[in-house]
Amino acid sequence: MFVAWSNNSARGVHDVAGSSKKDACARPLQHLAYVKPCGRKAALLGSVAACFLASGAIGGINCSHAADLSATPPVLQTQAPPLNLDWYTELRGIDEQLPDHNDLIDPDVGGVRSALASVGIGYLGYSSNSFYLNMLNVARTTDGHQEYSGQRPTFSTVDVLNTTYDTSRWGIPDGQILLSAVGNFFSWKEAGPTLWGLSQASWYQTLFNRKVELTIGYMSNFQEYINPYVGGAITSSVFGLGSAIQIQGGMSFAAFPKPATTVKVNITPNIYTLGTVQSSLNPDGLAEEFSQNPHGIAWRTDHSGVLFVDETGYKNASDPNVMETWVRAGAAYNTSSFISNVDPSERRSGNSFYYVLGDRQLWQSNPSAGAYRGVYAGFSAMYAPPDLNLFTQYYELRLYALGVFDARPTDLISLTLSDTFWSTYLVDNLALAGNLVHNDSKSATLAYNIHVMHGVYAGLGVSYTDHPSTIAYTPTTGSSLNFLASLNVFY
Repeated sequence: MFVAWSNNSARGVHDVAGSSKKDACARPLQHLAYVKPCGRKAALLGSVAACFLASGAIGGINCSHAADLSATPPVLQTQAPPLNLDWYTELRGIDEQLPDHNDLIDPDVGGVRSALASVGIGYLGYSSNSFYLNMLNVARTTDGHQEYSGQRPTFSTVDVLNTTYDTSRWGIPDGQILLSAVGNFFSWKEAGPTLWGLSQASWYQTLFNRKVELTIGYMSNFQEYINPYVGGAITSSVFGLGSAIQIQGGMSFAAFPKPATTVKVNITPNIYTLGTVQSSLNPDGLAEEFSQNPHGIAWRTDHSGVLFVDETGYKNASDPNVMETWVRAGAAYNTSSFISNVDPSERRSGNSFYYVLGDRQLWQSNPSAGAYRGVYAGFSAMYAPPDLNLFTQYYELRLYALGVFDARPTDLISLTLSDTFWSTYLVDNLALAGNLVHNDSKSATLAYNIHVMHGVYAGLGVSYTDHPSTIAYTPTTGSSLNFLASLNVFY
């Protein structure tokens, strides 16, 4: 689902169509996502981090693999293994799983990766491309404008290049500097910004024998929290975000990173809690964020404040006859000044959103050949108050199968059912103005993702949406039956 370009468009806003993603190269859940300076809290976090570093508390566990730990404390790895290329292509502290170096289109062509790794440098890039087209005989515009993805042929591409540096070269073990650039293109401007700019510039560091993980810098927190993709990874992206609630609430993402400090505490090998203090996205929507911050480097924009997020979860990896499970729940509070849906002439601070998601492996098709292979089910429930938000409720049920065919051990089949609800205040206001309105949008998506070759994943799908436009519609709008196609290339 594409995020609506402006929070104000329901007062004319346009939306969206689409849904899921998945990692086909590893376990789907475990291995498969404007403010003023934060004052005393930011200073305190900085002081604590400095104290940790000074006291020699560094060393630990990769965030995205925290659930794989046994009860026995690991042996600390004080420096990168010689020419272990996965060490240099892994993006630590990010839950959106990406292929390892052997599953890239250029594992080590000409020895370039090895040469860079020898001086502590790694890189991993990807291009994620999607296409939508409504196959029903419906109006291709509404009052001369495109209202949703697929009403007209809709294409998007998101290209990201990540470069990493291993800080053990400086005598600081288990740390990584990440610098990322992004370029976006959307054929329908309401779906997202066409831009180029910064995507992430951060330092990831483990502390206290990997019990604590700290990330500081310009961050894309969408990659750190929630992980709404089917199965948990970007490799199987067919078709965009399932929900826009977290971005609407101010959470940063690849096109618009924000200054943030994130701390993850691994309470047990399977239980974690994750907290962030982040400069918020612009409360008036992505169009306003883009107008003031076209290259993703602005510390804050007008009316923006501080976003606080906390997530707690339970996560265990699959093993033969041990089913994989991931349950997570979180809440966020935003001090930005949002336009009130009750009275648009007023602004109010104190916005929030809440979520709970769960995924569970139900059956293993061939445990001896790969415990990750099998059938999974999951759900999502998200909420934001209707007085300050366009998207107020999102519910999703998903059923997916990974590697169930021996000849295709990393392909994914998925069925997703979702329902998005709009603000009742905006629905009522538009109805009083004489518009035809609906208060929700239901979708069903069936998709097949194929691992074509090293570094290349393709997806085909079909998605039916009842009421594909946002709130207001016309008698000619109709429903959508979108043909979906995606191509994701990793290098």
